[in-house]
Amino acid sequence: MAELGIAASIIAVITVSKAVIEQAYTYGRTVKNAEKDIKRIRSEVKDINNILVKLRDLAHRAEKSNRSLEYWPTLASIKQKDGPLSKCELALNCLLEELAPVDGWGVIKGHFLWSLKMKKLEKALQAIAQQRKLLMEALNVEQA
Repeated sequence: MAELGIAASIIAVITVSKAVIEQAYTYGRTVKNAEKDIKRIRSEVKDINNILVKLRDLAHRAEKSNRSLEYWPTLASIKQKDGPLSKCELALNCLLEELAPVDGWGVIKGHFLWSLKMKKLEKALQAIAQQRKLLMEALNVEQA
């Protein structure tokens, strides 16, 4: 039987991605000069979220099949300790941390330091894009 936990791991990353989308929206409304970049961040995170939802559905099918993970090798590979799922979650958590709500002086500081913050966010977005490709390939291989 496909080990339980793959779907749960994917759901955990989906939860983080949804939190990033919501937090980015709030941050973009607070720090006005960040709006354009925030739209891009939200778009990237929505894209990875859509792939994760499809992988979650595949993982549910794998778990219901009562087959070993030998029959689902790419699902097993994405969940490896340093695999695409954990790297994606790490990058999403970076976004979540950097887009923490601001108020008072934080809004003014956020406005003036946005370009510096965006450099760190850009690295996280690049990591997400890289993992998106790997997760999409895994999805395509399993559904073929």
